[in-house]
Amino acid sequence: CQFLALLFIAPLLTAPAVSEERRALTMPALMTTPLTSAQIIFGKLTSRVVQLVILTLVAMPLLLAIRIFGGLDAQIIVATTSITLSAAILAAPLGLMYSVWHRRAATAAIFAMLSMGVFVLIVVVIFIVTALRTNLPPTEGWIFGLSAPMSMVAIHLALTSPLPGVDPPAFITQVWVSNTIAYLVLSVLVCAYATFAVRRAMRGEA
Repeated sequence: CQFLALLFIAPLLTAPAVSEERRALTMPALMTTPLTSAQIIFGKLTSRVVQLVILTLVAMPLLLAIRIFGGLDAQIIVATTSITLSAAILAAPLGLMYSVWHRRAATAAIFAMLSMGVFVLIVVVIFIVTALRTNLPPTEGWIFGLSAPMSMVAIHLALTSPLPGVDPPAFITQVWVSNTIAYLVLSVLVCAYATFAVRRAMRGEA
């Protein structure tokens, strides 16, 4: 529930960042400041990401406390929290990028959610086609790590019915580490593209 909720909340937080500036006709005023376009993008993104981090970590103390009564291991809690946070961080710059192109925050948020869904579906389809061709499910954790929902499923399977010859702790670590790295790299690329887009938008508004 937390994973799905944050995927919806992240674009909603960042979608108004630039679109509201365009609707209020304050984009030319930003050009008079000594801030570069990269500083504007990362400043707006950082303020929203802090809220996402707080929302993501707010459940960790409760989940760790449940371990006393036979809950999940700390490794599982850290893994799922990292996957959730990295997915939310990727959805946030997507909302920010679309807010540069659209004047309405709702439109930018919808396009960011659709882009995130298309990306996830493409990876899932590639995974299914590869598994059908080889007639064997992949045992490498980094393959599951290319998609956040698949990473969640892989961790669940490693706990309930691990594949033959797979060490569950090492497999889970490989899944969430590869997912976190992949999504953070994609987030940096989206932020870099949004920086160039907002520079062009600021010149157009001026």
